[in-house]
Order: sequence, then structure tokens, then C-alpha cells
Amino acid sequence: MKQFHLSSLSFHQKLIIWLFSVILFLGVLTLTTISFFTPSHDGLIALFVHFHFEAMVLIGLLGVGIGGLSFYLLSQEIKEKSQTVKSQSQLLLSFLTPQEKECVLFLAKNGNESYQSDLAKLPGMTRLKAHRIVTKLLDRKIIHISSHGKANKLTLSEEWKSGLAENN
Repeated sequence: MKQFHLSSLSFHQKLIIWLFSVILFLGVLTLTTISFFTPSHDGLIALFVHFHFEAMVLIGLLGVGIGGLSFYLLSQEIKEKSQTVKSQSQLLLSFLTPQEKECVLFLAKNGNESYQSDLAKLPGMTRLKAHRIVTKLLDRKIIHISSHGKANKLTLSEEWKSGLAENN
């Protein structure tokens, strides 16, 4: 017999399950609120009047359950998105030369910013190589440069920051 797993459902099916649970929660909340303000002695509302405390506990449990269900249903989507971002950042890094890649990863590891002089201190790097690499990365809009006196402060662009944040 085949076992049922929520992770095998599509995003739209998960969304329908989530919406159903939210509607159920809102229905119980509405009935409990109505029973508090207009006490009745017959029908479904009378049940909520008589068991008002239990209904409030049920609302709390349903709220916690919906929160857990939301996390469970969306965690798979978030995991898939982070895998996509990671593979895309790896693809983008593969188009860079080894020294450009080393510089970009250096920036990512140092809070997405560093001085150009720090790049020149990397193994096998000179000030001239650092300048040429910075110029190429600037032309490709991978980094931004801001002058601080005689020093250039390099900052990764926002697109690369988000892509490389998943990578590290």
C-alpha cells in the first residue's frame, strides 16, 4: 500500500489544504465570538456557549496547528528555492576566471565589502592584477566602488550578495 506524504503534493494542493485549515480556524473563531456576545440556548451556538472555555482552547490549538502546518508546507518550497539560488550562484561563479572568483568569494567571506588593497594581499595577487580584476568586475556590475580618501572600498552588488549568501 502506497503511503501518503504531504511533501509529494504540489504547491497549489498545499495551498488548498492551508486555506481550508485557515477557513476552519476562522469559522471556529467566529462561532466562539458570536456565542460570547449573543448567548443562545439552541443549536450550534448553544454548544459554544456551554463549552466556551473549551472552544477557546480549541482556537489556540488550531492557531498553533495552522502555524505548524504553514511551516511544514512552506519549508519544502523554501528549501527548493535555496537550492536553486545555490546552483545559480555556482553557475555564475563558473563564468569568472579563477582570480576573479577568488576575489568575489573573498568579498563574500568578508561581509560583502573590502578595500582594494586587501585584494592585492591575496596569494599570487599584485596591486596591478587587483586593479585589473576590480575593473573587470566593475564593468560586469558584480561590484561597486566607493572612494575613501586614497583607498577604494569594494562592495558586492545586491544580486551577488543574495546569491553568495546561500553559497557560504
